[in-house]
Amino acid sequence: MAGKSKSPKKATDISAFPGVAMSAIPPEGAIPWIEFMTESGRFIANRLEEELKTQQAFLGCKTPADVMQVQTDHYKTAVEQYSAEANRILELMSRAMSAPLASSKSMFDRGYDDVPL
Repeated sequence: MAGKSKSPKKATDISAFPGVAMSAIPPEGAIPWIEFMTESGRFIANRLEEELKTQQAFLGCKTPADVMQVQTDHYKTAVEQYSAEANRILELMSRAMSAPLASSKSMFDRGYDDVPL
């Protein structure tokens, strides 16, 4: 390619996903799910990159102790990354579920303090 490519649209820009605009899901309801899918893809790409680095480190090992060190570092990093990702996904899913619930409140809902005694 001779020229620079256009920068990708932000994940929360619904126009970046034309099929969603025509679906039964309202755009404001689709945004959290698009964020979820974007985050999942980013995590998978980062994990594949880490796996490649680990494979390269294995190829450089000279002793069994080196192999054990690379393997230990790999598992430690993987557990940390998967734990952090699980927390991020939980937060994204929580936001995705709470947004429709908050908007579904009726304007006729009554509060606890509006009932005369």
